[in-house]
Amino acid sequence: MSTYKTEGIILKYKDFGEADRLLTVFSKHYGKLKLVVKGARRLTSRKGGNIEILNLGQLFIIEGKNLDLLSEIVVEETFQELKKDLMLMAEVYQITEFIDGLTVENEPNLKFFSLILEILHLLKELKENVKARELAMLAFEIQSLKIVGFWLKEEVVRKYGLPEDFGKIIQSLEENPLGEVVKTEFSKQNLGTAQEVLKNQLRWVLEKDLKSISFQQQIRQLH
Repeated sequence: MSTYKTEGIILKYKDFGEADRLLTVFSKHYGKLKLVVKGARRLTSRKGGNIEILNLGQLFIIEGKNLDLLSEIVVEETFQELKKDLMLMAEVYQITEFIDGLTVENEPNLKFFSLILEILHLLKELKENVKARELAMLAFEIQSLKIVGFWLKEEVVRKYGLPEDFGKIIQSLEENPLGEVVKTEFSKQNLGTAQEVLKNQLRWVLEKDLKSISFQQQIRQLH
């Protein structure tokens, strides 16, 4: 059987068969992959603790007839800081749901993979700064849409009837590194407009609203 190796991050998993798990990962060299982990739900499995959501690592994969098999993962980063806080975890859920909805299997996109790692590391740094995280998430989703071809500044400005000078704000969000975007001052009105435009564009692209957004709203009501 053929084998291959790549770096990847786990987006989600679900039970599969009697004792297996089916992972959805986004990988550096192959894009989104669906991988079966044999026996992962057995108490004796050594892989169970390594296949948590957000775990980043080297994936050793065996080609299968219908689905490829994950034979081993060498974990490099768990992003544990993002899993300890309910609001941060909700934002992570938004990222993983967004990536899964935006991508199709077996389409490599190194630029997108790098951007995913950039937003996760930045959220770790900004875990105490809600406003900066909000800006980072906004820019991440806009830049992601641009990478996969669903965001063009001129088209967005025209489609949503935005004033021409708002194009400069859009340009800042779509072109600057995420770490620079979070240092930028946006008025509450401009930020709200950008968020509404993004929400509408995502609904058009994904043909649905992200469930994670309503989950975040519920959490905010509890605080």
